[in-house]
Amino acid sequence: MALIRVRCPACRTVLLVDEANVGRQARCRKCQALFGVERGPEPAAPAATPAPVVQPVSPPPAAQPPRPKAPPAKAPERPAQPAAAAAAGPDETPLEVHEPYPWETPPEVIGKVAAYEARSAGTSFMCKVNEFTNSLLKRDTLREDLYPGQMCIYPDIVGVRTRPEEPGCLVKLAGKLPEPAKSFLRRLAGAIAVAGCLMSILAMLVGLVLSPFVFLFTLIAWPIRAVLEYLEKKRLDYVAERIREDPKSSYAIKKLYKYSDLVPRYWRPGEIVQIVRLDCRRRLRRHSLILFVQDDPFPKSVGIMGWGAFLLLGRLLKARRRIYVCRMDKPADADIAADAAGIVLGTRPVRAKFTFNHLALE
Repeated sequence: MALIRVRCPACRTVLLVDEANVGRQARCRKCQALFGVERGPEPAAPAATPAPVVQPVSPPPAAQPPRPKAPPAKAPERPAQPAAAAAAGPDETPLEVHEPYPWETPPEVIGKVAAYEARSAGTSFMCKVNEFTNSLLKRDTLREDLYPGQMCIYPDIVGVRTRPEEPGCLVKLAGKLPEPAKSFLRRLAGAIAVAGCLMSILAMLVGLVLSPFVFLFTLIAWPIRAVLEYLEKKRLDYVAERIREDPKSSYAIKKLYKYSDLVPRYWRPGEIVQIVRLDCRRRLRRHSLILFVQDDPFPKSVGIMGWGAFLLLGRLLKARRRIYVCRMDKPADADIAADAAGIVLGTRPVRAKFTFNHLALE
């Protein structure tokens, strides 16, 4: 008895049927559907699913004990550098630092003033300033022009600095002009700027033509300038050394008066000998003055330079001192500023007035 393979038309299941049942109906065992058994090409056997290949799994490597950490490599020790070189940085050459001259403001004072300004720890008064080197002030002395300044009083410093610049008359006038006039002024300023640029280009072209002569002049002038600067520095060092030897001498007073800046000027306690407060009239106007006397009226010595002055009408016996003048418009502001400066500098202000020919203390 031979068996043949037939496929159920409903569920497509392959069944084995006896060959003798060809032409009859059969029932599918899976879906119970009836179908006629016919001889036909035997359905292809389903492809066998390949068995999965199992790869052998290697056992995980045994955990190795952690390696001890190597100690960090030590940087090679460098030779100790001087403090100045360490402050300048490892790759920078420290600058040559020289002691400030006696007429220069010490750096620590400048730093203090900057710190006070940052904290707004100070009081300021508008004034005009000048400096004289005389034993006594006369009326004629105060007729000289004074320069705009600003007197500032800090917790332990009294100073005079440059007054903030005020807009000029032309700027104030331009602000009051109508808008068309302002527009015209802007265009005019632009045209002037363009003309300036053209002139600069022309000057550059002329410079290219004259460059060989300029190079030769620079080559000759540079060493001469270096020598003159060196000689000037040596002269200032000599003057500074003489002032440090005897700061109360007539020579020191004259040189300090010559080289000191009018503004800015700062004083600390002990640097002002006397504070004088007085009122005077000039050109039918009343002015309030504060005088800061910076030296003793009679110096202890006059130095070798004073013997030449003895031959000139006996100027050797004339006492010298530096007197710094601050002039204010309002007497009340002058009184307040003088009292505050006296408290900071440890010097009580004294009143004075002009007599027939000189200034007399009250």
